[in-house]
Formats: sequence, C-alpha cells, structure tokens
Amino acid sequence: VGLMLEGKIQDTLDKVESAYAVTAKIDTKRLEKPEEFEGHFDPHIWFDVTLWVDTVDAVVDGLSKADSAHAADYKTNGEAAKAKMNALHEWALAKVKELPEAKRILITSHDAYNYFGRAYGFKVVGLQGISTVSEASLADVAKMVDFIKENRVKAVFVESSVSPAAIKRISEDSGAVIGGELFSDAMGERGKMEHGYDVGTYEGMIKHNLSTIVDALK
Repeated sequence: VGLMLEGKIQDTLDKVESAYAVTAKIDTKRLEKPEEFEGHFDPHIWFDVTLWVDTVDAVVDGLSKADSAHAADYKTNGEAAKAKMNALHEWALAKVKELPEAKRILITSHDAYNYFGRAYGFKVVGLQGISTVSEASLADVAKMVDFIKENRVKAVFVESSVSPAAIKRISEDSGAVIGGELFSDAMGERGKMEHGYDVGTYEGMIKHNLSTIVDALK
C-alpha cells in the first residue's frame, strides 16, 4: 500500500525495483496527517472509496510493466474496476442517508476510520490512536464513556483486528450496545457472508461495515 502501512518493511520495499506503492498516484493534498503519526500520512485510505479508486492506475501500471504483452487487458480490467468502485461510492452515499446526521457518530477501537468519516459525513472517535500498537489508558476509557453519555450514542463497535476488551468495557460502563464487528486493517475470510455480502472482497467489506454502522445507530 505504502504510506508506512507496512512499517519497517517499507525500507526494504523501497529498494525493490518491482515493488509499487498503490498510493503513488494519489494527490497528497487529499491525505490526512494525524499529529500522533509522527509526520506520516494516515494509511487507511481504502475507507474512502474515491481514494481507493485512485490506486487502480498504479496497479495497472505496475502489472503492465511486468507483463507488457497483456497491458491492454490490464487497462480494460482497471477501467472496469474503477467503474465498480464509483458505483460502490454512490451506494455508500445513499446508505448513509438512512441515518440522521445527528446520529452519525462512529466510535471504534482505534482511529482507522478518519477517511471514512470525511467521505461519508461521520464524526469518528477512536479509543486508541491511529496505530493498533498503542493501548488506551483508564483515563481514555473514562473520557470515552462521558462522551457517549453526553452525546447519547446508541452503539459502539469492535474491530476484527483489535482486541475488543476495551470497547466491551466502554459498552458496559456507558450503556451503549456493541453494534457489531467492523473490518479495519484486514478484510474477512473469502466467501464468508455478512449482511448478505462477501466480506472477503473489498466491495463486501465496505457494504458490511456501512450496513452494520447505519443499522446499529438508527
């Protein structure tokens, strides 16, 4: 992906001639740079479908250089992928409209959903920072509980790649229900159906996450 998502492996990948960062063609003006991420961009771009669309050309270019005989096929498939993602974005915008703006508050384990919030009109509050390595303190938990009560947030969400313990405690202390499990740093198992969507695919993951959020917060 790039944007330091791969951590220390990034230094090695930068030296590999055939390694391509799919984020290479994204305008950095569209990227977030959280203070706690030490000057690096937030890498969770896939939660804004319009940003993820912009990774397709980098993939097509890389594949075409490695296999020039099929460059035309890669270009055709790339255009089809972008059209499918654009349709997914429109679906997401329509789905969000089912939820009143006042209820669009997303509380999760860590700050992986900033791009999602910006794209689809949610206030996003993560218990931990942008990295799953950090841990929430007792003060962080207490502050989150107060926020939930003050804003009458109906549901909070656990993530597939983060321990649910802290969010479960917040749920118990605040009275907010666990609205479901969201996929953040990884997709689900290929072929596993949630809300009628295959969470092992990008489209299915996005639709599952958004359906889970909207349905729980209504």
